[in-house]
Amino acid sequence: MSRDQFDSVLRGLGTDFGTWSREDVITACARVGWIVGDSDVVMPEWEGGGWLDDVGAEYLRADPALAELGVHAGYIEPHLFREYVAMASAVWGTPSFHGGDVGVFVRWRDRSTTRELSLTHGGSMYVSAFSTYAKDSVDEKNWDYNEYVDEVPSTWLGELGGGDMVGFVSGHHLVDSWTDLTTALTRTLRDLQLGMIALGNPLTDNDGPLEDSVVITLRPTAEQDDRLLQILLSVHDPAIHISDDTRWHDELVAHGFHPDPRDPDYQWLHEVPVGDTGCTELATLAVTFLQIFGLELDDVTVESWRYNDPYQYFTLTCVGVPETAAS
Repeated sequence: MSRDQFDSVLRGLGTDFGTWSREDVITACARVGWIVGDSDVVMPEWEGGGWLDDVGAEYLRADPALAELGVHAGYIEPHLFREYVAMASAVWGTPSFHGGDVGVFVRWRDRSTTRELSLTHGGSMYVSAFSTYAKDSVDEKNWDYNEYVDEVPSTWLGELGGGDMVGFVSGHHLVDSWTDLTTALTRTLRDLQLGMIALGNPLTDNDGPLEDSVVITLRPTAEQDDRLLQILLSVHDPAIHISDDTRWHDELVAHGFHPDPRDPDYQWLHEVPVGDTGCTELATLAVTFLQIFGLELDDVTVESWRYNDPYQYFTLTCVGVPETAAS
């Protein structure tokens, strides 16, 4: 999709979809020269056209109703995504929030319609508009009954302060096995790192853009218990840090840890490459050492913070264990 085609689609999706009744969607599309079929939309500016979805339409008053109109905008390299976000912001205004959901998304949310630009791990970019109420209702149900990690609506959220967030609901996915903890943590790390690569960081200093990083600490519930580890996620030097201890020194060596050259008397670290493979390794090592520590899953909590945080509000929603209680 060319930049001109993308801009045209953005402006089309910026139209008023009313109540998201099928009739309102047909009228809205006709207003911008699009023709609605049974499950597709013909667009003169884009031969691929669009698709229609009714997931969540049962929560709307209209009958028949639709819930979403989306377009596959092609394949891009992750670092180019921020350029398309800038184009969308020029048309739709300041984004409401960013997040991760088997990829990365940016949403422009208002009371009736939310617009979204998203990127998958495979490089597919999608642009869509959907009923805010229908999406909120589906997500709220999934948060209430999120038994499986692939049903979790998001892995992380970063609110920017634009748009209407009234009525927005998020949660925190919890797991009941070490295997599921590895899955949840892997998904979170992959989505979060892709977001860092794709979105960049708008914060700058005299030397240019600042690099942000997220520290995730997994630790026992008891504050005095020293059995903890830290994952440092960034786009340059992702690693896992663990304090050397005679109780697990041999295990650290066996799993490829070595003294941190910046602080050899304190933490040992294991670096991984940037990308999905590295994120999987971080999650696997973290869960492995929680078990080496002798911890029970029910005793593990998480706390996190973000250096050079570009968001007004940032949270992880799918690590798999409860957040550490404030002292």
